[in-house]
Amino acid sequence: MRKPVITDNDVAQPDNTAINQRDQSPSAVLPTDQGNSQQDIELSAEIRQRILRNKELSVDARNVKVITRDGNVTLRGPVASSAERDLVQRIARDVAGPDHVSDLLEITKTR
Repeated sequence: MRKPVITDNDVAQPDNTAINQRDQSPSAVLPTDQGNSQQDIELSAEIRQRILRNKELSVDARNVKVITRDGNVTLRGPVASSAERDLVQRIARDVAGPDHVSDLLEITKTR
């Protein structure tokens, strides 16, 4: 008996059109916008370390993008719940200050 051949046409591809269009906006903050100042690097590193130390977070939440430029932090990426989003926000606000964090996190599941 021959095994069926699966081609790219047989596999459902994710539709990232809206995300791709959003990221083309000149105002979109992307990982390549990370600042190179010592302060920006240290802020991102501290937030990232605190996120990674929290074992309650899902793999997605532990892999959110932390982008810091001129002391302002942008959080991007998927998280599993609003509770995870709130926890990641709280970590970033504790490090950078409440007025210096922009949340672009996306909840992928509801719990």
